[in-house]
Amino acid sequence: RAHSATHMLHHLGVVTRVVYSGVALSGRQHRAAATLLGRGGVTSYKKCRFQAAVCSIESSSDVAEAIQLVTSVKSVSKATHPAIIAWRVRLPEEDQVDCGFSDCGERGGRRLLRVLEERELTGVLVAVTRWYGGSPLGSARFRAVASVARAELETHSDARL
Repeated sequence: RAHSATHMLHHLGVVTRVVYSGVALSGRQHRAAATLLGRGGVTSYKKCRFQAAVCSIESSSDVAEAIQLVTSVKSVSKATHPAIIAWRVRLPEEDQVDCGFSDCGERGGRRLLRVLEERELTGVLVAVTRWYGGSPLGSARFRAVASVARAELETHSDARL
């Protein structure tokens, strides 16, 4: 299972940026599972379809499991871009954050990360699925990705994120 999670992250081209305060992380083995909080409706824009999903995660080691939850739906797993993702989690040092994103071949992951940073959310992974509809959208696709992500995050604003 660890091999498949590592393979999935490598396959998706996940980029991680980690900030450390120089203090060694504790050797405590804390493992919390990812939880799918919800999946929004499908939004169409010029023949392309977009759908956002939000997962609660405790650490960056939960990212692969969260991606599996998001892509467990057959239509999502077969999408042109099944999981454009970004995540942020708080490290044991209260003022430090581990974050990252995966573009899934679409270059929209950094925008999703900015959405999470703007809202100062932690303990969350947001994923957007895009089904290509035959019309090139240009940079409008990035606005659509961010828009459906914001809408789904707003739906879960009362959850502890």
